[in-house]
Amino acid sequence: MTVRGFGLSHCPHCGTPTLFLFKVKHKHIKTISDNIGKPGIIMAQDTFLSDVLSYPEIDKAEQDPLWPDSLRRQFADAQDILAQDRSPSIVLATCRSVLELALKELDPKDVGSSLFKRIEKLHQDGTITTPIKDWAHAVRLDGNAATHAGELSRTF
Repeated sequence: MTVRGFGLSHCPHCGTPTLFLFKVKHKHIKTISDNIGKPGIIMAQDTFLSDVLSYPEIDKAEQDPLWPDSLRRQFADAQDILAQDRSPSIVLATCRSVLELALKELDPKDVGSSLFKRIEKLHQDGTITTPIKDWAHAVRLDGNAATHAGELSRTF
């Protein structure tokens, strides 16, 4: 037997109320009652929950299956951090890490050079365009400022 349930919670970061709908097999439900025997909290282990939906829907981070595995997770993390309205310095430091991983994927042999030199080399080799080079330098500089200064204003 399957039991349908719901729960109301809120985002710990922005405070937005969220409704969760789910299904759970009856055998995985446990009722906790007080000493008098009145029904109390009904619990189900989250590993047994299925068809979990939330309203409003939670935006999923973009993770193209064609991207390298090493890059996919970090980029999704950067998107999640941005969506949680975290400190811009944390977002930019994470974006700089994603840039580092992308450059390693594009030229795995050139890992000892500075980030500046690797960006320039990829541009000279024709691997990246001038707008991508300029963007990469902006991420590099903003990421450096975020990492070393620890504070930036949100301008993106």
